[in-house]
Amino acid sequence: MTSISQILSATPDRAALIDSLKNYISKKRQEIYDLHKDGASGLYIVTRITSLTDKIISEFYDHEVSKYESSHNIPLKDRCSVIAVGGYGRGELNPFSDIDIMFLYREDAKDAVESISTNILYLLWDLRYNIGHSVRTIEDCIKISGTDFTARTAMMESRMITGSESLSEEFQKTFMEKVIDRNVRAYIDERLKNMRERYKQFGTSIYLVEPNVKEGKGGLRDIHCLRWVTIARYRIDTLTEFHKQGYITKVGYQELTDAKDFLLKVRNELHFHANKASDVLTVEDQLRNAKLFGYTDEPHRLGVESFMKDYYMHASHIHDISTRAIEKALPVQKWKKGLDSITSRFVKPCYVLTKDTIHVPDRYQDVFFSDGKNAVYLFYLSLIHHLKISTHTMSMLYRNSSKVSNELYRSPDINKIFRMILSWPQGVAETIREMHRVKLLQKLIPEFERISCYASYDYYHKYTVDEHSFLAVQMAEELLDSHSYIAKVYKEIKRKDLLNLALLLHDAGKGSGEDHSVRGSRIAERVARQLSFSDEETGLLVLLIQHHLIMPNTAFRRDLSDYKVILLIAGLVAKPEVLKKLFILSYADIKAVGPETWNEWKENLLSDLYYKVMEELAGTRAIYSEEEMIVKIKKEIGEKLCLIHPPAWLDEQLQDMETRYLLITAPEKIMNHLHMINKLKMEPEEKVLVDVTLDKGMAEFTIYTYDNITPGLFSKIAGVLAAAGYNILDVQVFTTKKGIVVDSFHAQDPYPEGVSSQLRQVTVKKHIGEVLLGTTNVESLFGKYANKLPKRKTITIATQTKVEIDNESSDDFTIIDVFTADKQGLLYVITKTIFELGLSVFSSKIATHVEQIVDVFYVKELSGHKITEPERITEIKNRLLDAIEEYQKM
Repeated sequence: MTSISQILSATPDRAALIDSLKNYISKKRQEIYDLHKDGASGLYIVTRITSLTDKIISEFYDHEVSKYESSHNIPLKDRCSVIAVGGYGRGELNPFSDIDIMFLYREDAKDAVESISTNILYLLWDLRYNIGHSVRTIEDCIKISGTDFTARTAMMESRMITGSESLSEEFQKTFMEKVIDRNVRAYIDERLKNMRERYKQFGTSIYLVEPNVKEGKGGLRDIHCLRWVTIARYRIDTLTEFHKQGYITKVGYQELTDAKDFLLKVRNELHFHANKASDVLTVEDQLRNAKLFGYTDEPHRLGVESFMKDYYMHASHIHDISTRAIEKALPVQKWKKGLDSITSRFVKPCYVLTKDTIHVPDRYQDVFFSDGKNAVYLFYLSLIHHLKISTHTMSMLYRNSSKVSNELYRSPDINKIFRMILSWPQGVAETIREMHRVKLLQKLIPEFERISCYASYDYYHKYTVDEHSFLAVQMAEELLDSHSYIAKVYKEIKRKDLLNLALLLHDAGKGSGEDHSVRGSRIAERVARQLSFSDEETGLLVLLIQHHLIMPNTAFRRDLSDYKVILLIAGLVAKPEVLKKLFILSYADIKAVGPETWNEWKENLLSDLYYKVMEELAGTRAIYSEEEMIVKIKKEIGEKLCLIHPPAWLDEQLQDMETRYLLITAPEKIMNHLHMINKLKMEPEEKVLVDVTLDKGMAEFTIYTYDNITPGLFSKIAGVLAAAGYNILDVQVFTTKKGIVVDSFHAQDPYPEGVSSQLRQVTVKKHIGEVLLGTTNVESLFGKYANKLPKRKTITIATQTKVEIDNESSDDFTIIDVFTADKQGLLYVITKTIFELGLSVFSSKIATHVEQIVDVFYVKELSGHKITEPERITEIKNRLLDAIEEYQKM
């Protein structure tokens, strides 16, 4: 193959030169890409890309220097260098990453370097390289490093590409003496501060469902930070040398090296696939990477789940080892050492407690590891004294975890300490998370090992199962500082240890292929026996875990006005104290899924369910017959509206209302509905009225019209809202005896803030009227709204569609549950099919879990009866499944 120097010398035409260079680089990149596809390591690929880039820049430099020296008769051998800085300086260029270079020169070569650098940069820009550049003297570098933190860090990783070696060495020596060796502690403090700020921006947890491979917690940037600190503190610029000099153990070095290579390989693939820098490991990327890296599906675990488990394991190694090493590198001031020695105290058999930390001195390590109880007691002392376990001690415990028996869970004394930890009023979540980091929790609860770093691929949970469990405990603990209704319930719970253990174990059954609630309840029973819980306590723990989904599933999928639903849960829990624990478990479980999973709508529904069940258990529910309730409601409404509407008219309207409507609708809403019904009747030209009420991003659209205005009213209204991007949460459908329709749709606004939200509501109201009056149709609206909505990610993993018919949960209605992958317009397809099946919808609840939906419809036959014939049930299920499958293929 023709070399770069030959191309530069033999191609005088600029356009032809660029084409020839592009062809050369394209072939070299293809060779590297083929190596990547064939399984080359991440480090090897970035090294090859760096070497190629070095060669290109060196050849360009030599060519331009030769031209300049010939034309100006000035030797430049010892007057300038090209220096790689930043990631390029580390020698770790991923595909399409930015290339940062510095043209370093002596003062008498300024004109020459400015000319040469300009020619080189224009060539690189024409070749579509992303170049960051600077042209500086050594004095410039020292000056800018004093004020620019980013520039200082980039120059710490400088590496000569070509040019004067003596100039490069002089720069390295001067920079180290005048910049790096000064204020080392301040620099490390600034690095730690920068890490914390970065975590806030890119995610405070390693265990995000779509992590940032470079900037996220446990990402490559954490290794970069460690390198910067080791350069500043020890003048060591490689992990290999860091290990050789004893600052990191052999195990730690291997874990960090393996993790770095894994993440580099993942990042290489992200960049190759996107044809640009791309660092977020999306769900689609995970599926592709898992397949490329040879992960295959197993009976109870997807290949992509195994891939992500490895990713989280490597990321946790990077974060833990880097953080400990950086904190250990902080120079300790003499006065602090003296103060610690004065204020510290010794706790038998091997602990030293200072003002800020607790640690085990090296001389007591043999004592510490002589009894597994000492490791668990270390965390108990840390918890009750609010002290952080020192970085050195955590590292020592992690490094020697094999010295701690795997049989800890068999010791009554150790289990007693563990129960004391679980019983502590605050700080339990962080304590058990830290125990997990050093593999101690897994020795107390062996079943926890299966869910460690396990990503449950349901697109609903934002974190791995273990991190989700710790967050659930944390969400409950944070209620201590709240004054909400839920917090009041939490503070009333007496046995926090039982609740904390239920939160910790509620998803422990995942990853086995079996129903995780059933398997989790068996794990809970074993752990309860291990911790010497009584039979009653064990039964309570088992119940909480086996039924930890019943309250959310009921609150979000069932009609809470149906007394049978309330009795079902009341019969299950039997006692107020059990209900309180189940309520908090449900709340914390949802809250720990992700930052956006809890909202006011869910809070109101779950709290309403809790309140109604508690009334039943406490015997405080007012007992009225249905007739007495109707009389009471009509009287209240009549008294409040008698001065606005004639009593005779009010009586007539209330007589026309369905009994169910009067029983489940708040009197205030009924009064508003009556105002709108009166307006509909008083304005004959208005066939459709739409009223919108707003509250914190939620919108309630109430439509008033006549039942004979158009067939399929419910599906058409749902279609308009879906086309406009509203996420429908629940629906109530009512028709008076005289054919007046009052349909209420409670929905989330895709853009809840600002004037645009109000304008969109006006447009949606207009479109609802047009669709019902037949001047436009739902299908055309999907096209109109298509480019105005937030872009939704498409997840390409198969989701099984299920249709279930429930005739047990309600005495009056048949309930249709639809489970499937979400897609814009799908709700309209489902509701349209229900209409075509000749079914009447009376209420509906829709729950969207990221890209999966659960649509629930309370229906009857047009005759007013439930659906009971087996043939009819089969017909409904098949028609819905066919309609959904056909639409999903489009």
